[in-house]
Amino acid sequence: MEVKTPSEVVKLIRATILRIRNGLWLLPTTSLGQERNEAARLLVDAVDLRQRLIRHLPADTRFIGLTDQKVIELLDEVAEQEGQSDCALVYNLDLLLSHLKQQEIKYIWQHVIESMPHRSCALLITMPASATDLLPSDEQLVQLAREKRLANTAK
Repeated sequence: MEVKTPSEVVKLIRATILRIRNGLWLLPTTSLGQERNEAARLLVDAVDLRQRLIRHLPADTRFIGLTDQKVIELLDEVAEQEGQSDCALVYNLDLLLSHLKQQEIKYIWQHVIESMPHRSCALLITMPASATDLLPSDEQLVQLAREKRLANTAK
């Protein structure tokens, strides 16, 4: 399975030749918390999906009621937001996925990999490589690698 560097994936998903402009970057545990710096290095926006969810909650909310649909709406919002750059590094998705059922996680990855065509902003989603229960299926990872939309710096 051939994987690319993060900068190679960003270059590809930034180009408008792809119908679905989302990529996945598998990070080593030591790189977690460094996403904003990595986004700056790659010259892309940094989007903390967990903070975005928190900002959307009404005041005095006690329970989030997190669903696969809510996560998909957040990702779609980032991909369609006007006035931002053409590419965003999305991080902390793993924190949201960890509260969902396996079937919901599977549905989210299917949406990200196959069902977000022609968005104005490409997404490079970071995930800890060690969070194997939260990652796309092996078949989906192979598909992303084949399409050159997978970066893996976890060795």
